[in-house]
Amino acid sequence: LTIPGSVTKIGEGAFANVEGLKTIIIPGTCKEIGKNAFYGNKTLENVIMQDGVEKIGISAFKNCSKLKNVQMTDSVTIMESEVFMADINLENITLSNSITDLPAYAFYSNNSLKEIELSNNLKTIGNNAFQLCTSLTTISLPETLETIGGGAFSQCTKIENINIPEKNKNFVFEKGILFNKEKTRMICILSKAINGNTFVVPDNITILESGMISYYPQITRVEIPKSVTSIAKDFFGNNVSEIVIDSENETYCSTENAIYNKNKTQLVLYFARNENVVLEEGLTGIGISAFRLNTGMKKITLPDSLKTIESQAFSGCVNLTNLKIGPNVQAIDSLAFYGLDNLKLEIDNSNNYYTIEDNILFNKDKTTLITVIGNPESLIIPNGVVKIGDKAFHNKNQLNNIVIPDTVSQIGNSFNFCNALTSIEIPASVTKIGETCFYEANNLRTIIIHNKKGAIPGSPWGCAYGERAITYKN
Repeated sequence: LTIPGSVTKIGEGAFANVEGLKTIIIPGTCKEIGKNAFYGNKTLENVIMQDGVEKIGISAFKNCSKLKNVQMTDSVTIMESEVFMADINLENITLSNSITDLPAYAFYSNNSLKEIELSNNLKTIGNNAFQLCTSLTTISLPETLETIGGGAFSQCTKIENINIPEKNKNFVFEKGILFNKEKTRMICILSKAINGNTFVVPDNITILESGMISYYPQITRVEIPKSVTSIAKDFFGNNVSEIVIDSENETYCSTENAIYNKNKTQLVLYFARNENVVLEEGLTGIGISAFRLNTGMKKITLPDSLKTIESQAFSGCVNLTNLKIGPNVQAIDSLAFYGLDNLKLEIDNSNNYYTIEDNILFNKDKTTLITVIGNPESLIIPNGVVKIGDKAFHNKNQLNNIVIPDTVSQIGNSFNFCNALTSIEIPASVTKIGETCFYEANNLRTIIIHNKKGAIPGSPWGCAYGERAITYKN
């Protein structure tokens, strides 16, 4: 298909999941390729952009599983995030030399991409831009490059060398590790940097970023210097069983079981494989993914001093079937119990912040639905709920029927990755829906709004099918 010369923009979701299209030619009169424009197209193989195209929107060619070749003109100056994410057969791409910022997740999980020539004007590579590009063997950084985001080359397991031109003074590649120029940050750790089962974090490193060593299963022991002030939730791999932190580190301390902040009020990571865990009084917070390595834990006793439970704190604890939340817990992230489909959650009767009923966690007066425990196929939200919180139904991939009462006025970014959901009805009472409410709800083709068009701003709220998925019934 050649887009007609009269078209100035390809709209949001215009060709999402359209079948039969193999080659698309986009003329220079078309200045913008909209968000999700070709999302999930399973037949598209070739994309040709002619001179004049200027902008490629978020996820424009994401999940195009047969896409092999992309010709991008130098007139393109803006590429937004996730543009070619998960295009598993993408082999050849000509990038625009006018692009200065390569966005986050631009080529995430493109495991057929063996090489790529980066723009000579490139200044920034975003977070996770090339993560899981498992066929990449060499990266050559341009002279102009100033910043590389976290996880940009994470899990690129075949990269053997990183070339840095002499004129680029912003990065150092040494002994298999790519550093910033001050050598306070590890940007990428190649396999040649791993010797034996112990990884010693170099002195002066201040931050341990996501995915740095998590894909090296041979590492069982990690030594952390006093300079480290920040540790990402998934820096460590599943095989790590011993973590030693320099006693002079002013931010963290370690025991034989866990990493804590210095005064032991915040649990950062519990790495021991204990079936029965008892956390001591005085602990006030459980951090992001703190128990993700403890897949064998069957029982945990939380202290009454606990106040906060952060995102995915217990994800991975698949054998944990019962958990009681104490009287003083006042902040629970909606993804705190992510993936624990068989968990029975109990809230202390004297807790003034939360209540649970029928596996649904609410705030105390049941006006906000925070999260659903388990993975139901259908659910009727009780009358009285006013707000459905962010990620309340995140990755509930069996959910195919949801009934929303007319007491609800606000829906957050609530239905991400609900892949079994094909339709949803929004009552007239709703006045606000989160910008990415239906992100990666790949099969959601029908959104019925019981209100007039424009009554709820921000449509189509992340739905890959764009406006063609929405029906207004006033």
